[in-house]
Amino acid sequence: MYKQSICSWCLGVSILVALDGSSYVLAQPLVKKASSYMPVDNLEAFQTVMTRMASAKDDIAKKHQKLLEERYDLSDHAAENVLMSRGKPLQSGSRIKLPRGNTWDKLTALSPKQIRDQP
Repeated sequence: MYKQSICSWCLGVSILVALDGSSYVLAQPLVKKASSYMPVDNLEAFQTVMTRMASAKDDIAKKHQKLLEERYDLSDHAAENVLMSRGKPLQSGSRIKLPRGNTWDKLTALSPKQIRDQP
């Protein structure tokens, strides 16, 4: 009898806590955050989405290529007598482009914190 009353009391308290918690969750305002993901409940026709994305592909590719060219040396500087698998030439040297006025020697003299703090 005592065990049954304790179990009933615990069940009642659990239900009250669950209901109180669910009302708190339901009372929270639904704020839709900006996302880079496409919605999963997209109601557009597939062909419409495909056409829109295909037409934007060239502009996106140009934007990314420009960004790569700003940050990296993409020219072909093959190392002599060194090949990767299947005979592909291995690129030599540093590929990153440093900001104007910066050199590797200047970076070497800085601490990691100083490098991170640069604009």
